[in-house]
Amino acid sequence: MSYRDDVPRTDGMERFSGFFLTQSGYKHCTFGLGGEKGKTIFRVYPEIDQNGAELGFRAGPREWDFTYWMRCEKIVRRFGVNDRFTAFTRIPGKGKDFAGPIERFITALTRTFKDAPNTVPPEWLKWTEKQGPLSKIESVGLLQGMLFENAGREYKNPQNGMYKPLHPVMLVLPKSAREALETLANTEVKGYTGSPDDYASRYACGDFLSCANGKLVTFTYVPQMGTMMSHYTASIGAKAIPVALPTVKSEWTPWDNLLRFLTIEEQIALLVQYWPPDAVDFVFGHSEWADLLPGNVRGRWEARTRPVQFPQAQQPLGAVPPGYVPLSAHQHMQPQPQYAPPAQYTPQAPAPQAPAPTPPSAAPTTRPVGGSGEDTIEYDAESPEISPADVGVDMGAEVPNAPAVPQGVTPTAATDPNGAETRAANARARLLEAQKAVEAARAAKK
Repeated sequence: MSYRDDVPRTDGMERFSGFFLTQSGYKHCTFGLGGEKGKTIFRVYPEIDQNGAELGFRAGPREWDFTYWMRCEKIVRRFGVNDRFTAFTRIPGKGKDFAGPIERFITALTRTFKDAPNTVPPEWLKWTEKQGPLSKIESVGLLQGMLFENAGREYKNPQNGMYKPLHPVMLVLPKSAREALETLANTEVKGYTGSPDDYASRYACGDFLSCANGKLVTFTYVPQMGTMMSHYTASIGAKAIPVALPTVKSEWTPWDNLLRFLTIEEQIALLVQYWPPDAVDFVFGHSEWADLLPGNVRGRWEARTRPVQFPQAQQPLGAVPPGYVPLSAHQHMQPQPQYAPPAQYTPQAPAPQAPAPTPPSAAPTTRPVGGSGEDTIEYDAESPEISPADVGVDMGAEVPNAPAVPQGVTPTAATDPNGAETRAANARARLLEAQKAVEAARAAKK
C-alpha cells in the first residue's frame, strides 16, 4: 500500500470552511491554501515509520507511488442547508469504494435532479448551483509539516524578523495543488542513467522531504483567464531547510490516528441535523439505514407528496372540485406534481421513539500566532529561493455521475440502492392517477 492506491483522477475542488477533519488530542492546526490572498510556503515532513525511521519520498518508480508524506482523501465541504460542515466521506472499517450515507445522499439527489427534476420540489434544484449546499465530493491532498507563509501572512519572530514557522500543521490541498505537487514529484531527470532505485537523483525534485536537506514548497493561486480555469501551481525551492529529526518524530502522526472518519450513524446524524427532513427521508426512508432516522424525519417525504383527495359525493352536478385548476392539452400529456408548501426547516431534537445518533462535535481548532510555543526553530527571513518551473494543471474534470436507470427499466436494489428513484416513480404514478380521476369526473358531468 502507498499513496498511489488512494489517488482518483476525476474529482473537482474548491476551498474549505468548517472542519470535522482531525481527531481531538493532537496539536495540529488545519489550514487550506491562501487563494487570491497570497501564496502558501510549506515545509513538508517525511513519513516516519513505526520504528521512528525517516522514509524517503517514494515507495517505487511508478507514477504517484509515494510514501505517505501525502495522503489523498475524499471530503465534502460547506455541506448542508440548515448550516454547513466539512467532513471526510470514508467510513471507518469499510473499503475505500464503499459509499456511505453522505456519498449516497449526493448521488441519489443529483441523479434525480438530472433525470426527473419534476419529481422533487423546485427549491431543491437550487442546491447544486455554484456555492450551493449540495457540494461535490472532492479528493484533496493532505500534508503534515511547517507553515511559513499563507494568505498574505508571514510567520516570523517580530523581534528579529526571522521566520518562526507554525507547526505542526495539516495543510489541505485542493485538486490542482495536489496534482501540481504530484507532477513535480513524478518528473524524472531527462537522460538519467544512474541507479533506478536512487530516487533522489533520478527525479528532478530530489528528496525534497528529508530532514537534513528538505526544501520549501510554494503553492501559488492563478485566477481564471479566458478559457483557462483558476488553479494552483507548485514549485520547490533550491535552498535546503533542515529540520531536526526528533522534532519531526514528535510531530508527524500516522494518518489513521490523526484523521477523523465518521461512522454510518454519525453521518446519518449530521444529515438529519443539516438537511431538510423530507430530503433525508426521500433518500433513506426505504433504505437499509431507515431505522436510523428519527421519528420527526421518517415519512416526511411521503407526507409532502401525498395527492389531495377531492370530496366528489357532496359536489352539485357541474361543480368544480375545490383546488381544481383547468389544464391545457399539453399539460394533460405532461402531469405536473403538486407539493405542499415547504416547511421552515430548523434542526430538531430526535424523537424519543426513534432517536438518531448524536451528531459528532467539531474538534476545537486553535490558531497560534506562530511557532509551537516552546520550540524556538527559526530561519533566515530572506525570501526563499523558488525554482521557476511552475506546473499548471487542468481543472476541468468533474466527479462522474452514476449511470441513470434506462427508461422503461424498473429500478432494482442494484440500480437504485437507496430507493429514491422508485419513490420518485411511485409519486409520478400517484399524481397521474389523481389527475386522470379528476378529468374523468369532469367528462362525466358534461
